[in-house]
Amino acid sequence: MNILDAHIVIEGCCLLTALICLRRVKGWWGWFRAYMVAVVVIELAGAYLWDGLQLSTNSLYNFTYLPIYFCFSSFLLYRLCRPLFKIQPWIGTVTALIVVSYLVENMVNRFNALSVKTFLLANISYIVICCCYFYYLLKDEAFVDIKRHPPFWIIAGLLFFCFGSTANYLFYDILKEVYLKHNILLRYYLMILVNFLLYGCWSYAFLCKYREMK
Repeated sequence: MNILDAHIVIEGCCLLTALICLRRVKGWWGWFRAYMVAVVVIELAGAYLWDGLQLSTNSLYNFTYLPIYFCFSSFLLYRLCRPLFKIQPWIGTVTALIVVSYLVENMVNRFNALSVKTFLLANISYIVICCCYFYYLLKDEAFVDIKRHPPFWIIAGLLFFCFGSTANYLFYDILKEVYLKHNILLRYYLMILVNFLLYGCWSYAFLCKYREMK
């Protein structure tokens, strides 16, 4: 199994969990199904380009996955943090910065490269907001059983993903050196772990949501 296949399996399992557990849910939680369908379709397209046609996947991920990821992550943080603290100014500012950064970076790169700097900017911003969520959740006087609280696991998964993928890019040179010296694809294995944590937490959140509706 190659790297892309591993991502597809992990994301496919999360999609299946979303389709089963959220099939009767109403409201914005149902958007997870559409998001996971988009993620899996993009990964399948990426696998076809990379394995089948031997082509770069940078444009595919830059112009499909990244905008969807930015929009959906910002939306999730807005919906889940809003009950705990005033998130609107934060999300508005972060979204504006991401849009400007994405457009400028693409123009500088002549739309030929992945918008890594914008991805890192977004992830660092999301990490700060996720930490604020946990801080205000701890301060909240209302009792919350985090083992069964879907928003907690959605935010936890997003935090794991943002932190892990950011570290992956920041320490790219070190991870590349490990590969050259020891022939270990540590960077790619790290991304598999990060994806597993993200979609594992989300799958558990979907299960918690399903139990809430029973």
